[in-house]
Amino acid sequence: MSGQELRRKLGGGQWESTSFDTAVDLRALDDSYRAAARILSPALATAYVQHLAPGDEEDDLLEAQITVSALSLVPEIVATIEEEADGISRKWLTDTRVERKNLTDEQQAEYDRLEGMFLSPERILLTVPHKAQAETKERDTDGTERDLPTSTTHLLTSDNGTYPLNLNYWEQRVLAAEEKRPGFVGWYRNPDRAVKESLAIAYEDNHSWKALRPDFLFFTETANGVVVDIVDPHGTHLSDALPKLKGLAQFAENYGGEFRRIESVAEPDGKLRVLDMGKAAVREAIRQAVDAKSLYASDLAYDYQ
Repeated sequence: MSGQELRRKLGGGQWESTSFDTAVDLRALDDSYRAAARILSPALATAYVQHLAPGDEEDDLLEAQITVSALSLVPEIVATIEEEADGISRKWLTDTRVERKNLTDEQQAEYDRLEGMFLSPERILLTVPHKAQAETKERDTDGTERDLPTSTTHLLTSDNGTYPLNLNYWEQRVLAAEEKRPGFVGWYRNPDRAVKESLAIAYEDNHSWKALRPDFLFFTETANGVVVDIVDPHGTHLSDALPKLKGLAQFAENYGGEFRRIESVAEPDGKLRVLDMGKAAVREAIRQAVDAKSLYASDLAYDYQ
């Protein structure tokens, strides 16, 4: 880069000019380009560099990398690119909604990954689980291992009809209570990772979208057929406790009619308490709340049993 520096004393005086030439600091450029690739995605950054420098000339490549690095520093450009990509991907997924059902699981997973990159939450189909992995043993502090207790009412079981119970104390109490309810048919331990078989509920935390994955889905036989309940044992001490509750409340507002119950359970003061998201007053209180613990201690919550 060639430049000229102009100087003069504060308040007046003659301008003094100095010309200079400086070379690119390749290490600094490399760091800047890597940062740009993280913002724009490595694939997009590489593709645009190749577009700007198709001949692979060294000077052209450097100039292209400088351009990409500079573009990533302009928030309006990044936002526009993300919005355009979001619109294109939504159109692709709409156009291929039926046809991609014929693809293999591996091929469909690529489309699922694309759906997970939307700028805002999008309703997608939940895949019926056919198989799962689960720990069958637990290790004590002295290193000895022992078999986990098992359940015969989980939706997925091993060949002997059992499913290992790797549950904490809260979760054990919730499962025991739900199994005693009239008409109980079975339950599903919702995976806590981003897979097609996991029910994910969007919530906003610090201006970014994240996914809440409720612990349990319970299935009950009623006069109108099998109904589904969402029950999520929920801590109140973490910073995301209230954002998760707000996400669950909004989910109940939008899709509550598709479930019999949507509930969040916590133990704020030594006793399990439950918030019923089916109640409009509970949802409104959650929207106005400043902390999660006070909600479970209020008259809006019930003792869970």
